[in-house]
Amino acid sequence: MRHQLEAERLDDADSDPGFGAPRPITVIEGDPGVGKSKLMDVEGFFTSAYFAGFRSRPGCKPDPRSTLTRSTADYIPVVRVKFRPTQKTIYKVIDGILTAFGEPGSSGADRDDSLGTAIRNHGTRLIVFDELQRLPLTKALGRDVLNLFRDLSDSCRVLIGITNIDDVVTGPRTDGRGAADDTLDLRSVALTLKPLGYDTDDEVKEWQQWLMSLEGRLILAKMTHPGWLSVDLASYMHAVSQGHMNSVVRLLSTALSRAMATGAECIDRALLDTLAVERAHESARATRIRG
Repeated sequence: MRHQLEAERLDDADSDPGFGAPRPITVIEGDPGVGKSKLMDVEGFFTSAYFAGFRSRPGCKPDPRSTLTRSTADYIPVVRVKFRPTQKTIYKVIDGILTAFGEPGSSGADRDDSLGTAIRNHGTRLIVFDELQRLPLTKALGRDVLNLFRDLSDSCRVLIGITNIDDVVTGPRTDGRGAADDTLDLRSVALTLKPLGYDTDDEVKEWQQWLMSLEGRLILAKMTHPGWLSVDLASYMHAVSQGHMNSVVRLLSTALSRAMATGAECIDRALLDTLAVERAHESARATRIRG
C-alpha cells in the first residue's frame, strides 16, 4: 500500500500541471473489522507515504492529527471525511467535505468552486472518504459522488483514498458486484486488506509485533512483564478474533475496563474467557480454542 501511494504522490509531483493526467483513486477493500479505517487513520502512514518534501503553505489552518503540522502548523496535508445518512444529495456531501476542512458550507453553484478553493488553499494532498456505505446511494446520488471524485482528482490534483465502498452505485451488473457504472473500476486502484494470519513464522511474527504495540498502551499495576499479551496470549487472541484487528481492540478495551473496575489490575485468559466477542466470532469460539 505504501509503495502504491508513494508512486502516485511522486507521479503527481513530477507531472506537468498542464497535462492533467487523472490521479487514480485508491480503494481499500476488505471484510468488516480488518482495520481499513484504522489503517487510513494512522499518522505515520500519511506522513511517510505522502508528505515528505512537500512545502508548507502559509496562512492555512493546522491539522493537529498530522505530525508535520506540529512543527510547521500552516497547512492540512490530510482531510478525513466520514459520511452521514443525512447526506442525501450531492450538495450535502460537498458541504460535509467543506466542514471537514473547517470551512462553512456554500450554496448553489458556488459549492464546487468553494471545495476546489479549500483544497488548494489548505495545501491538501489526500482526502480520505470513509463509511461511504452510509449514504443512501440511489443511482443518481451514487453517480454524482463518483463524478465528484473524478473532478477532484482531475482538476485539483488531489489524491483520494476510499474505504467501505460496497455498492457505491446501485443497479444490476452481470458480474454480481452490484454497480451500474464501471467508472470506479476504471479509475481506481484496489488494495485488499485481509485478516492477519497465524499459520507461518512470518505471520506469527507480524501478529506478535502488532500485539506488542498494543501491549505498550495497556498499563495495569499487575501487568508488568513484557510479553504478557504479545507472547503469552498471542495464539489465544488470534483464535478468538480470527485475525480481525477491530475484534482484538474491542476485547482488550472491555478487559481493561473490567480489570480496573474490579481492582484486579490484570488481564489474563480467565478474564478474557468471560467477555463476549462479536457474534460471528463468538459462535465458533469454542471450536477454535483448544486447551
